[in-house]
Amino acid sequence: MNASEGQRTPAKLTVPGEPAGVVEASRFVRQVVLGLPLSAQRASDLEAAVSEACATAIKYSAQEVELAVWVLQDRVVVEVHGDYGLGPAKAGQRRRLLGLSLLVALADQVQVSRISDCSSRISLAFLLDAARSGRRASSGPLAITQRESERERLLEDPRVHGRVLTPTDVRRRRAVESSLRSQAFRDPLTGLANRALFFDRLGHALSRADRLGASIAVAILDLDDFKIVNDSLGHAAGDRLLVEVSERLTGQLRAEDTAARLGGDEFALVVEEGADLGNTARVIGRILAHLHTPYSLSGAELRVGVSVGVAVRYSHGCGAEELVQRADFALYAAKAAGKNCFRLFESGMSAPSVARLELQTELERALESGELEGHYQPILRAKTGTIEGFEALCRWRHPQRGLLAPSEFLPLAEETGLIVPIGDAVLRQACECVKQWDALHPGSGLWCAVNLSDRQLREPGAIHALFATLAESNLEPARLVLDINESVFATTDVNLLENLATAREAGIRLCVDDFGAGRSSLGLLGAYPVDMLKMTKGFVDALDHSPGGAVPAGAVIGLARSLGVQVVAAGLERRDQLETLTDLGCDMWQGWHFSPAVETSQLLALGRERGA
Repeated sequence: MNASEGQRTPAKLTVPGEPAGVVEASRFVRQVVLGLPLSAQRASDLEAAVSEACATAIKYSAQEVELAVWVLQDRVVVEVHGDYGLGPAKAGQRRRLLGLSLLVALADQVQVSRISDCSSRISLAFLLDAARSGRRASSGPLAITQRESERERLLEDPRVHGRVLTPTDVRRRRAVESSLRSQAFRDPLTGLANRALFFDRLGHALSRADRLGASIAVAILDLDDFKIVNDSLGHAAGDRLLVEVSERLTGQLRAEDTAARLGGDEFALVVEEGADLGNTARVIGRILAHLHTPYSLSGAELRVGVSVGVAVRYSHGCGAEELVQRADFALYAAKAAGKNCFRLFESGMSAPSVARLELQTELERALESGELEGHYQPILRAKTGTIEGFEALCRWRHPQRGLLAPSEFLPLAEETGLIVPIGDAVLRQACECVKQWDALHPGSGLWCAVNLSDRQLREPGAIHALFATLAESNLEPARLVLDINESVFATTDVNLLENLATAREAGIRLCVDDFGAGRSSLGLLGAYPVDMLKMTKGFVDALDHSPGGAVPAGAVIGLARSLGVQVVAAGLERRDQLETLTDLGCDMWQGWHFSPAVETSQLLALGRERGA
């Protein structure tokens, strides 16, 4: 092909709108420019540019891609257009969209230049005119301004033979925008309003109420003992319960009211128009009646209690934050009244809630200042009386209130998530205690038992944190026993079960704590290997001289024998209890009959006295 022929008739090719078409187009351009005084680099650049243009057209669903190559005296011009099958074109022309014009110079001093990219189009007539006149093209796109006056002048220009339309499919973008809005303002599990959208709607509702002189009510709902559902049936069942609760809530509300999930098992309602005390009480009563209807989860029928706190604001009263806080205070009052009921806010309700917030703040400070300390109760071999190990228990040495028992702060720690750092602190102190014991009694093999909460066991890095603590203390994994609540073995939580399996494979021993107090499945217990069963104190207390008093303890010991695990009896207070348990074959015991939980120095002193 010589220059004069190329100037009159371009070399053309139509390729299908599929990946194979890109390869075919690339090969076509390579053949056209073969033999021209074009450097290998320039030819490669041109071929790559054409391939990219074809791929772009195909990406936007072009049915076919057309190429036209003009070879001029000192230029090669390539035009690429996608045919999108948009129907018949006027004047016999095909509709070409997403066009791309390319220019490559035969002279070495001019680089491959894209005259128009996919977002700004330029007519081929203008391109050829620039090439014939010898003007050097810039390396950037030459865009046509879309102002109406200039567009009209361009249409009158005899060199302009038409317009290139560039449609953009915005459906995907709008779907993404809608998804982002949903993520920002909707709870991903239930589809209810989240906290941000709840407060936004509450603010608007308060403004309307002020204009109309109307009242408005806020209700905070909390599912009672939801943790038990997660522990016994698994988190998937817990999620299904939350979804069904949300559906029942929305089914009982009017269009102008709002339901939201604030987090966890806590929901919130905004009741507008006629939200006086009587009407609000009727609405909440109707909702509770529907929420109390049994739920079908994992093949079991389950009833769920709901505690509700309600606050009503009359015209021009408190703001959104204070109204929600009042509803929270009422919720705390409902829980204190025995749960599964609702309470309306009264002015005297704030004191207990404030005290709870103060306790949480103090507990956070206690973690930072080292006020939480480990106390250790010895665990003895039943037949010999030697100290085999100890159980680490947490105490809070409060600067004003003195030494606080776990029951005074651990429930709050569970609710707030502080139980995780508290568990870590107790474990570190227990490992340090073992090291001090080893310094006095080398080779004793003393082990420590540490209670880990379900929440801590679910943490993805929980077991690795245990390994790190053991490594820092230079202790073997076998020196650590994890006391696990028996309800854990009925869970389907994958992270929790994997963490337990990883711990045991590494040599950490597992003990089922307070065994016999709950409703554990013996079949599940056999499916998850453990090393010890710690008998509940209730079975020990039953060891009296009445007929059958030793049956529960004997049954646990017999079960342990069949599973090949050891039994620890907790809460021994009398010598006759120890004698009976020893006759039944109990392996180890702990309790006040020997020693309460004591500080490290006292534990070490006990070891010296017994020559451990």
